[in-house]
Amino acid sequence: MIELRSGVIVAVVAATAFAQTGAEPSEAFDLRTHVRRDDACRVTLNRVVGGKLKIEGAKPPIVDFDEKTDESWVDHRSHDSGAQQYDDRRVILDARTTRLGRIADSGDAGMTLLWAMRAGTPGLYPDRNVLGRKDRLLTQRDFAHLRLALPSEARIGDAFDVDPIALVATTASLRGASREATLRLTAKSRNAKTGLVRLEGPLTFFEDLAVGGGATTLKHVLGVAVDFDPARGAAASITLKGKATPVAASGGKVTATGELSIATSLTSQRMPDAATWKPPAPTF
Repeated sequence: MIELRSGVIVAVVAATAFAQTGAEPSEAFDLRTHVRRDDACRVTLNRVVGGKLKIEGAKPPIVDFDEKTDESWVDHRSHDSGAQQYDDRRVILDARTTRLGRIADSGDAGMTLLWAMRAGTPGLYPDRNVLGRKDRLLTQRDFAHLRLALPSEARIGDAFDVDPIALVATTASLRGASREATLRLTAKSRNAKTGLVRLEGPLTFFEDLAVGGGATTLKHVLGVAVDFDPARGAAASITLKGKATPVAASGGKVTATGELSIATSLTSQRMPDAATWKPPAPTF
């Protein structure tokens, strides 16, 4: 009788787990990112920053960071002869920021970036001047196609550390120098209808920011949610939401007061004509 009840309890627990996660408790999901030659996806980024900081030495001392950014681009694997030799092209379709009610075009629309990997050594070849941004853009290479360095597989409840440096380089809103980034994700659930695996966890990093003659260090603490599509071998969407607050700089002094709210969303859609789509001819 006791054995029967135990079996019933186990069955109920398993059924509850399946109902909540859409997966058997022991089922492993493939989290490998698959990018093949001629794969192309369109990525849309929307970011909203709110808040003000009072920064010592800045003119004016109170800096308003309210802004909304809308960007879209196409990532295209144009050449691939192995893990150590491939080309990824990014064609930027739109890049606009609304700051304090005014819309500003970054001038990046239409720009093509070529990331070329040769014998394991990456290179960046833009078709226009990116002076001052080259290192940041080169770092973004590892996030093309919304790639994340995920484990090859995971089960519901598994937690793992992920190198977020390329994610931060793509989504960090304030354009300062980012460092000490950490991201720990946990496999939370699988949608039984879509097959998407939900990964969630905290992202933290520090950003050294210079504004208007002043400087401060911010600590970003963001909640990250990833919807990964095992069938596609790519992330379908990523959201980041949280705060950035001033902390002590390397000299041991907090040089600003205030708090910023940051919310970013990225969505990726594989282009149906990926096999035949070609980017505009580069000018370099």
